[in-house]
Amino acid sequence: MTIPLAADRSGIPEGLPRRKRRSKSLTHRERMLIRCLSQGMSVMRAALKAGYSDQNPGQSGYQALKAVREKAPELLDRHGLTDDALIEKHLKPMLNATRTVFVKHEGKVTDDREVIAWGPRIASLDLAFRIRGMYKSERKKTTSNIKTVVTTENRSRGPVPA
Repeated sequence: MTIPLAADRSGIPEGLPRRKRRSKSLTHRERMLIRCLSQGMSVMRAALKAGYSDQNPGQSGYQALKAVREKAPELLDRHGLTDDALIEKHLKPMLNATRTVFVKHEGKVTDDREVIAWGPRIASLDLAFRIRGMYKSERKKTTSNIKTVVTTENRSRGPVPA
C-alpha cells in the first residue's frame, strides 16, 4: 500500500499537518521575555509584558523559555561561545580571581595587597557545578512511609456491672 505524498513533494503524507520550523534566532517576544526575566519578573509577568497570550501566561512563558533553551547552544556557538571557549576564557580566570586591598593611614594610601576574591570564585564554582548537574535536585523531597490510622470505637457507657 502506498501513501500519497503532498503535491509539493515534501515527503509529508497528504492530510497531515506540517510542523513549523523553529527559527535558529530568538524572536522579538523571546528576547523581551528574557529581558523581563533578567529584571526579576516572574515567568508569568514577563510573558505578559513580552506580548504572549493572557489566556495562560505562565504556560506560554514556560513554553517560550523551553524554545530559548533549545536555541541557546547553537546561538552561543555561532557567537564563538563554545563550551571550551567559555571554560578557557571565562570560567578558569574566575577561579583565579583576586582583588586589590588598599591600606590607608590618616587618609593616605600606605600599602596595597592582592588577596583572593572569594565571591567571584565561589560564584564561578557554583555555576560550573550547576551546569554539570552536580547538585542534588531541590525539588526531589523524600516522602515518609509513615501512615496515620485513626480508629474510633463506639462505646456506650451503660451501668457498671456489680
